[in-house]
Amino acid sequence: MWLRRFIKENIYFFYPFAACLFAGAIFLYLYSKDVLLLAVNSRYSPYGDLFFKWFTHVGDGNTVLILTGLLLLFVSKGKGLVLGISYAVVNIPVQLVKNYAFSENYRPKSYFWNDYHRLHFTEGVDILVSNSFPSGHTATAFSMFLVLSYWMKSKIASLFFFIMAFLVGYSRMYLALHFFADVYAGALFAILATSFTIYFLNEYFRLQDKPNLQKGFFSGIN
Repeated sequence: MWLRRFIKENIYFFYPFAACLFAGAIFLYLYSKDVLLLAVNSRYSPYGDLFFKWFTHVGDGNTVLILTGLLLLFVSKGKGLVLGISYAVVNIPVQLVKNYAFSENYRPKSYFWNDYHRLHFTEGVDILVSNSFPSGHTATAFSMFLVLSYWMKSKIASLFFFIMAFLVGYSRMYLALHFFADVYAGALFAILATSFTIYFLNEYFRLQDKPNLQKGFFSGIN
């Protein structure tokens, strides 16, 4: 069965993700959104500010689009298409939900409007006030790193990619840009949608195995 093989090949990505998913569900049930946010946001340091201020951009759409372009041009058109299509399948619904279904879902700064001095804001980070649910950066990161883990087929690489995705999600709370539920939903949807996309593109349509898609546009030029 493809799903069983897919999980087995990326076991060090899925095991910690499943553990976080289970623990996160308990946290959401037991604690309020402000308690969960402050549990992360209140534990700050100058080094954390510097790191997460820049690392959060790993989950920016520009990052995955640049990587997609590099793959298309220099590595494999098939891989570039898989990464780009996965990004679209994940982020189009996320943006529609953020901007229409939950457009008035307030971010931490608005939620703490009367006492937002309780929050720690990192200098140089633009603090938004609405369209909080779900977290687009988290969804992008988990989608991108799951695709990379799928290609690498290495336990060490899978664990590394999970940690990278996890840190992007963590950064969104550290920077007071999202609540835990936003991050949780973004990660969960990304994993489900990306797994579905990989199956249809690479296992059903065999996109990566097509001879004309094996190389990038410029990789075959001498």
